[in-house]
Amino acid sequence: MFSLLNKLPIFDTCPKGNYTPSAVASWADLRTDLPSYDIIRGGATSPQSPFLDVKSLWPSSSISFLLLSNSIFDKLLIDANLTSRSLELNSSPPKFIAKKLKMRTSGGIIGGRVVVEMRPFKGAEVGKVLAVLAGLPDKIGVPIWCGVDGGGIGVDLGKPLNVRDGSVAVLKDEICIFHVCAYSTSVEHLKLAGGAGGIDQIITSGEGSLLMTDVRLSEL
Repeated sequence: MFSLLNKLPIFDTCPKGNYTPSAVASWADLRTDLPSYDIIRGGATSPQSPFLDVKSLWPSSSISFLLLSNSIFDKLLIDANLTSRSLELNSSPPKFIAKKLKMRTSGGIIGGRVVVEMRPFKGAEVGKVLAVLAGLPDKIGVPIWCGVDGGGIGVDLGKPLNVRDGSVAVLKDEICIFHVCAYSTSVEHLKLAGGAGGIDQIITSGEGSLLMTDVRLSEL
């Protein structure tokens, strides 16, 4: 419900107790086929994370869902000869807390921080970038903010969530393009749900762990 309220891109869901996303990857086992997994217990990531296999931890009553990764933005832009400098530096887009943004809550349980990704592009390229991303369905490619900095949404560019991404500084001729990071924002809210909602255990993909599906970008 939280993902639907906040228009996070749900790609597929699995029925109760099922672990195969048959609509997008009929061969996959969500318990074993991701590079790594994190376990959230009591509102915090388990110190034993990451896990390489969660088969023995998978509850029979589970309901699983897959979110579309923002990595598809980079693929589409590369195909259009548009590359953000974060990719040129072989770095993931840096992530930040957008302090001025709030997510809609579900049942009074899930709330919390909004995590955004930033991709810097030359000002002359921004119009082309927005045109490419506008072709994605349900407006998932539409940025949450564009500007010379992230002040309008409460982002401090000097404080990336991941220190290794701090090297992606914004140059004078560049514009910052921000998108909500569906994965990181969902994890933030799942931690709150686990702490306040009495959910004993939540299994998520590990940071940066993706499941490659059979669906092509042209089919979205």
